[in-house]
Amino acid sequence: MVRQVVTYEALFGIQLVGTIVLVVGLFLGGLTMTTIAGGVIIMAAIVGHVFAAVQFEPEELADEPDRERDPDPDSEPAGHGASR
Repeated sequence: MVRQVVTYEALFGIQLVGTIVLVVGLFLGGLTMTTIAGGVIIMAAIVGHVFAAVQFEPEELADEPDRERDPDPDSEPAGHGASR
């Protein structure tokens, strides 16, 4: 679990750096290569988030591994069958 937290924190840090580069680039010179580089850094961090989310198994992220995840699909939620 620690590995996933470190991965997400690092990606958020990269996203923050990209945002700072983008904003500083906009204030200093408008739409320049620096601004575009900031946008590319942000997009790379977003792609990294997606890749990390797909890579980690759901079982690795579960807080309660003993809890049943998918109850019987044929059972109705409580209170919905009484009104029929």
